Amino acid sequence: MDNLDQKKMVAPKINELICKLKEVQLGLQSVLSILFQKMENLDSEPELLNKLQLFKKDVESQSRNLELEVNILHEQLKTIKELLYSDTKKTPVEY
Repeated sequence: MDNLDQKKMVAPKINELICKLKEVQLGLQSVLSILFQKMENLDSEPELLNKLQLFKKDVESQSRNLELEVNILHEQLKTIKELLYSDTKKTPVEY
């Protein structure tokens, strides 16, 4: 085989390798894009966690306020029942 024949045999192999390298490059670009998206999500995650913690504190506070309000209403109801039943001297019905 002379030098020209060797070049003819190597040329298709080089073209195949170039195609495969381009496919690998596209795959790596895709992976890089996904990694950047995940990094952005991770960067925004602390903000999300902070918002959720604030929301949780707000909900807990509202829950405590509602419990206090319910207790006050129970006491008021009890007082009203006592006043109503004191006139008729009947035993109040427990709530």
